[in-house]
Amino acid sequence: MRQTVVSAALSDAYAAREALRNQTLYAHLTTEQRHQLAAVLTVSGLGQRTMSAGQTQDINTAVHHAEEHLRTLIKHR
Repeated sequence: MRQTVVSAALSDAYAAREALRNQTLYAHLTTEQRHQLAAVLTVSGLGQRTMSAGQTQDINTAVHHAEEHLRTLIKHR
């Protein structure tokens, strides 16, 4: 079961965070699994208080595209 949880958490930063916080599970993780889960958190930025400039730009770009798409949809109603 531990391997199943770790496998899922390697593709989900929230699950990785919870796996590392769970004392019972953490005690049974290998050093490699702990490092892998920590890397997932680092890459995701989860747990940081602020977003990087690149992340902020990506979100702003996505919001801008979504707004344009919504405007187009509304015009063609």
